[in-house]
Amino acid sequence: MGAVGHAARRRARALVAGAAAVTAVASAAAVAAPSRPAPPVAACGIEDPRVAQAAPPVPRRRGETPGLAASAPPLVRRIAPARRAVGRGAHGGALAGKTVYVSAGHGFTWNATVGAWRTQRGNTHDLVEDLVSAETVDQFLIPYLVNMGAYVVPVREADLNPNRDIVDDATDDGRFVAEGSPAPADDGVGFGVVAEPIAGDVNPFESGRAVALPTTAQETARVTWVLDVPERGEYNVYVAYVQRPDRASDAHYIVRHAGGETHFRVDQRRHGSTWVRLGRFYFDAGVAPNAGSVTLANDSADAGTTVSADAVRIGGGMGTIDRGGGVSGRPMFENAARYYAQLSGAPPSVYDYTTADGNDDVGTRSRFAAWDHEDGEDAVYVAWHTNAPSPARGTSSFAYGPSAYGSVDEFTGVPGSLELMDAIHRELIGDIRAAWDPEWTDRGQHTAYFGEVNPNHNPEMPAALFEVAFHDTAEDADALRDPRFRRLAARAIAQGVARYFAARDGAELVLPPEPPAGVSATQAGGVVTLAWRPPEPDPAGGDPPDAYVVYLSGDGHAFDDGRVVDGERLELTGLSPGEAVYARVTAINAGGESLPSPVVGARVATGPAARVLVVGGFDRLDGAMLVREDLSAYALGTVDRGLLDRINDGSYAARHGAAIAAAGVSFDGADHTAVAAGDVDLGRYDLVDWFVGEESTADVPFDGAERAAIAAFVAGGGGLFVSGSEIGWALEDRGLAPGFVADVLRAAFVADDAGTYGVVAAGEPFDGLAALAFDDRGPGGYDAEFPDVWAPADGSGAVVALRYDGGGGAAIAWRDPTGGARTLTFGFPFETISGESARADVMARALAFFGVDPDPPPIGPDAGAGAGADAGAGGSGGEVTAGCGCRATSGRRPWPASPICVFFAAVWTIRRLSSRPRRSSGRSRRSRRSTRRATSAR
Repeated sequence: MGAVGHAARRRARALVAGAAAVTAVASAAAVAAPSRPAPPVAACGIEDPRVAQAAPPVPRRRGETPGLAASAPPLVRRIAPARRAVGRGAHGGALAGKTVYVSAGHGFTWNATVGAWRTQRGNTHDLVEDLVSAETVDQFLIPYLVNMGAYVVPVREADLNPNRDIVDDATDDGRFVAEGSPAPADDGVGFGVVAEPIAGDVNPFESGRAVALPTTAQETARVTWVLDVPERGEYNVYVAYVQRPDRASDAHYIVRHAGGETHFRVDQRRHGSTWVRLGRFYFDAGVAPNAGSVTLANDSADAGTTVSADAVRIGGGMGTIDRGGGVSGRPMFENAARYYAQLSGAPPSVYDYTTADGNDDVGTRSRFAAWDHEDGEDAVYVAWHTNAPSPARGTSSFAYGPSAYGSVDEFTGVPGSLELMDAIHRELIGDIRAAWDPEWTDRGQHTAYFGEVNPNHNPEMPAALFEVAFHDTAEDADALRDPRFRRLAARAIAQGVARYFAARDGAELVLPPEPPAGVSATQAGGVVTLAWRPPEPDPAGGDPPDAYVVYLSGDGHAFDDGRVVDGERLELTGLSPGEAVYARVTAINAGGESLPSPVVGARVATGPAARVLVVGGFDRLDGAMLVREDLSAYALGTVDRGLLDRINDGSYAARHGAAIAAAGVSFDGADHTAVAAGDVDLGRYDLVDWFVGEESTADVPFDGAERAAIAAFVAGGGGLFVSGSEIGWALEDRGLAPGFVADVLRAAFVADDAGTYGVVAAGEPFDGLAALAFDDRGPGGYDAEFPDVWAPADGSGAVVALRYDGGGGAAIAWRDPTGGARTLTFGFPFETISGESARADVMARALAFFGVDPDPPPIGPDAGAGAGADAGAGGSGGEVTAGCGCRATSGRRPWPASPICVFFAAVWTIRRLSSRPRRSSGRSRRSRRSTRRATSAR
């Protein structure tokens, strides 16, 4: 969409801003679909109003203070001294100071009738609503809301990590440590670690004790919870405390993680005796107090107060509730809200108000929100669902009314709910039509007696429920299967929430920007230069950025708190030869912070420049890539799972970089779009390592500009290492660029699928290499479903370097007999090779084939590990010293004399959101392939 279309989109959005009165919203909803038939309403939480009326009132949470002023500070404030007051969470945003209670409908529930754990919705088109809802809310909606500044309370567990560690103040294994004076004193009833599985109505938050410290202006005492991290990876970090009116409004927590330490201030007068989320961080496995702990210090600006120290939790863990037939056996995030409410400290009257768990769960979601909600808290409740029955299509939205299905004129919910529903509904329809399907069906805005939005359960905040699409209609199911659609719809809901508050408050609406584009990193003389471009146009996206935040890491996984940069370039100084630094970039404005860009990294060369460039070309994110999981034990058959860390989590360039570094070689990195735009000159390097993962026809492994750059590079004597599982099929079999395959890669496409994940050596440069498997499908890996089978191009002189253990060429090697050019083409993704040592062995042999020797040892005062790039703030305008090791410079990407950096892709790939979905039936591996390939070029 061009500038005119974008302006029209903005004008359409502005139509919502004036809607303030219920009558105006009702009128607008009626106009939206004047002749549309009433949408079908599934039993998606329909609850006879008499059930809610008979339910006991939701009690106040223990210690809750009535009448807390609305001017109280946000519950959780992230303190980053190097960050200006813009961007995520504590740094502002369109939802700063707001609380959003979020429901991902349904979940695994104990079914006493069949004596087993079951989802509340079945398998249709290989999708289960209970799981789709959780995957979408946890991986997309919550991050968007948090990045807009909201404090988000999920009514189901939101951490997909099945690992968990809990440390209590009563832990007696040395992992709760008190330091300084005075010593912590008993503070009454608190959290206690209880025996698992948990049966009956046991409340962990009434099973132990808590301790407290008096506050002082300067820290004199602290307590630390030392974590025992089960497995390296990302974890949500939660704290628990006992709230009281005399608590500090600025309790000081410090999270030490693998990327450094992060400071928070928490208002302990609110949200006590439950879990409060601080943030999400990367931890290495094991016990490491300096990189795996949470500390509460007693410094505070509130004189005469205390801080409470109770428990700390990381990770979501597995289901631990036994309802008579054992635990669910599923990750906690897949379990229903009924069980999360119990584990989060709610009393039985919140989650056990009927005779069946499935019925309890309907109201538990909103009852938990009412129980957790504080007086004076500016909050809303939003529920994500998908609809049935077939053959209906489209999106419908609901507030509360006294009928199973009714018009907005029958509304009897909490005031403000119609306005909330209208703002989000319009955003959903507008964004889906603008960026996905211009004919998407708008089924209108309605009322219904959904228990989830019943004011008898939750009279404390506006509430609305959204049936985003029909999971049992094939066309809608294809959209729901696609992570890009899930992301688009989640962003629309978050933007709709912001639009509601802006209209209600009469505030200017600014939406967070989209991620920066074309990120690259280069080096010259030991200085690493990070550069990027402004966000690409998005017809449903946010507003332009005011600045950017650059986050740094030593390994491409664990990042620091970042620094603000006004321009599109940052120089990192103070790095030593052989030192690696990785970065990712976000865009910020008054509305909040974008999702992260592709990540780049660098290993500093001992000479003037790096000889290797790693190019990340794996953008693909679609429904055909979902993970297949056999859930027959739960009467579901095989289900498609949208777990991003097993589809495309963007971490793969770190695997390339680590393998290159293990050989003692330094390198630069770039996103492939930076190459296509001409920002990176391949001719500066001896070797280009270009990975394309599972790119296919719609994303294209190499576009025209990239093919031209690569062809010129190889013709000039350069070395090219290409890996990926869709190159031959997309370029040769589908006819996108057959000449490139034969003339540049010197390969010939033989077959679409090798039918194996095993590889053995076949010749140079892999003689003597042990057998390999490219089946790393855990976090950080993915399933390379259809590895290409290759043969040498006729007359090229190329040879088969690796073979699949079932036969057929897995890698083709070619060297120009008249010059220095060489190519190595893998039919599978290098990054999916199982085992760090195996990847290092393969890469070392590849580097030797290309004549890339290890860097010479460093000489002089810079030898050895350096102090690392400084994490100081960026500047504004011109060239500004940013701390002792960063220089933020304005202007358009002047390329340094010599580049350096390892590319590392983003956690959430954002590109091509407006492209049409590749539809797949989701049946067998082969049938999914056939359907996907018949439609993937749309």
